[in-house]
Amino acid sequence: MLQKKDFLTETRKEMNYYFCIMKKFKLLYEPSSEQFYVMLLAPGTEMFFKVDQTNPVMISRVIEHAFFKDHHERGKVVAEMEEFAKKEIEKLQDGF
Repeated sequence: MLQKKDFLTETRKEMNYYFCIMKKFKLLYEPSSEQFYVMLLAPGTEMFFKVDQTNPVMISRVIEHAFFKDHHERGKVVAEMEEFAKKEIEKLQDGF
């Protein structure tokens, strides 16, 4: 039988695994304001950030509903969103 500490550790590992698998990034464009947005949807996490037009790596929070263990985990997710936005905007620019 698992001890309480082992059970919690295993549960956290499973939650991190499902978060990584089920996380979806989307790049959205609003024509009226000519603005890009990046969105993250994952179990228990909804984040919606505005992408800076001149520097796609700079994003600013619009909506954020999420629970993280610490601010480092949140920082990693925001960094992933920044990288995703940068790559997607570069793909769009190369296509034109």
